[in-house]
Amino acid sequence: MYPVVMTLFAQTVFPKQANGSLVEQDGKLVGSALLAQQFQGSNYFWPRPSACSYGTGPTGIAASGGSNLGPTSGALHTNVAK
Repeated sequence: MYPVVMTLFAQTVFPKQANGSLVEQDGKLVGSALLAQQFQGSNYFWPRPSACSYGTGPTGIAASGGSNLGPTSGALHTNVAK
């Protein structure tokens, strides 16, 4: 009974968040506000580089890849600059 009550509560009180904070553009679903966000500032962890500038874009989920290179790696800086 608990899952049903919590689902109904969430859908009633927080419908946008309960459904994944979806983002629409021109009437089309383009992604989620919770996914692939670009954070800037020294107080955040270093994100992995994204092949799609941290966005899912209108074509759906774009390919992105990470590596085991750290933020002080010269190879990582070269790859990001490209």
